[in-house]
Amino acid sequence: TGQCLKILQGYSNWVYSVAFSPSGNLLASGHQDNEVRFWDLKDLKSVPFPRLLRGHLGVVYSVAFNRAGNMLASGSLDRMVRIWDVNTGECLATLPGHNDQVNSVAFHPLFKNNQKMFA
Repeated sequence: TGQCLKILQGYSNWVYSVAFSPSGNLLASGHQDNEVRFWDLKDLKSVPFPRLLRGHLGVVYSVAFNRAGNMLASGSLDRMVRIWDVNTGECLATLPGHNDQVNSVAFHPLFKNNQKMFA
């Protein structure tokens, strides 16, 4: 219908990227303040820490869930890709080596073991 169902409030700065978890229960968003936030779509509210992910040193331009929904990749102005554990908020890996900001990240949808990801 094109009707707005809900406005997720709790953040007043720019949002650069959003991604739905495979289950559809969570929404991840990449922000101007170098953070990734999670939103509970069942209750339509921000999920409390530890699922506020901090570690990037620049704007988070892209977020993507893996196929299982237990990991999230984030790409940033800091030229890094970070892989996060969605349940604990722990940074599992930092992938350096990009010559410029990382504008997009994606997990390959056919690999269950998460061995393929693109940035």
